[in-house]
Amino acid sequence: MQTIVTPIPIPHLCVVAAASIEFKAVTQQLSEAIFSTDDNLNTCRGRAGRNQITVLQANIGAVGFREKLVSYLQKQACDAVIVLGLGGGL
Repeated sequence: MQTIVTPIPIPHLCVVAAASIEFKAVTQQLSEAIFSTDDNLNTCRGRAGRNQITVLQANIGAVGFREKLVSYLQKQACDAVIVLGLGGGL
């Protein structure tokens, strides 16, 4: 018997990357990408399939990033947040 796994869609996913190369790698995968600066964060909004994706760049060291992220998420609700990259793994 074969098990079929159906992915659960995440309507609005927020991805956080520190380095510009990580930010760029994720944003290149999005369709309908729109770049902006919100709350002093480099931001890209786009789509991956049916899902809305927001990518935030924290910058290396991320001094004050916690406060910026909390402020951003209070204004822009997300269903899930992923922190990626070398710094995200630490």
